[in-house]
Amino acid sequence: MRVGPVALHALMAAAWCAAVDEWDAYCDTSSYYGDEAIAAIVAGTSTLSLAEKHQVLHDLVKANFTSIPYTSNATDVWDALRDIDEDPENANNVLLLYSRRSEPKGAQATPAGWNREHIWPKSFGVGHDGVDMSDIVNLMPADETVNAERGNRYFAGCLADDSSTERPGSAEAPETASCYDGDAWEPPPSMKGDVARVLFYMSIRYNGMGEENVEDLQLSDCPCKYANTMGRLSDLLLWHDADPVDDAEVTRNTAVCSRYQHNRYGVFLCRRHIRLWLS
Repeated sequence: MRVGPVALHALMAAAWCAAVDEWDAYCDTSSYYGDEAIAAIVAGTSTLSLAEKHQVLHDLVKANFTSIPYTSNATDVWDALRDIDEDPENANNVLLLYSRRSEPKGAQATPAGWNREHIWPKSFGVGHDGVDMSDIVNLMPADETVNAERGNRYFAGCLADDSSTERPGSAEAPETASCYDGDAWEPPPSMKGDVARVLFYMSIRYNGMGEENVEDLQLSDCPCKYANTMGRLSDLLLWHDADPVDDAEVTRNTAVCSRYQHNRYGVFLCRRHIRLWLS
């Protein structure tokens, strides 16, 4: 039996919707905890060693991971960020990470516009050739100038009595700061928890094993780009508590998982006992 174009379109649309529904169910954070090991880690009752917890969580966030190209004629990171970081009050714009400004989507890669910020910098272990380079959990739109001013600085809380503290860290991002002789960067208060949870994810997702051109990423209070160690962990843990998960972060996580990468990053949106996972 021949199927007409209208009927064929309807069948294709139904198949696409079924696939989206399947991924939505998979990406729902409540579905994670059927696994006893995951449930115990999240509840803080796990008797596993720290290394064993890391492996369980690594297996969770790596499963079904689908890498998208950084730049391509097909769907790439630019396309994903225009979608997952869309301004909820203006569908033509994206929200920028550090300045929190709403910027036209079409202003990508322009001097006065926005580009793609690696929260865990390439020079701290992400590199240019592995799947971590285009992991959109770790990528957000940022003002071109602010991105350049942040550079590859690690994250830390800047002290008011530190003579090297500069507020703001950039004129285009009034709630940021730089400090520790220009080595550290403090994001806006409303994004501190988001940044921390991205870094928690990266340190678990990428352990340098089983993937080409991927390093073992670590968190520490002694950040060092030569050791692929980012931080500062103690400040990140404080930020995780002070800036809890909001609806926007949950929505972004769901979109990353269901529409693009298909990996369950959302376990890091749980506030309970996360210190026991990381240290």
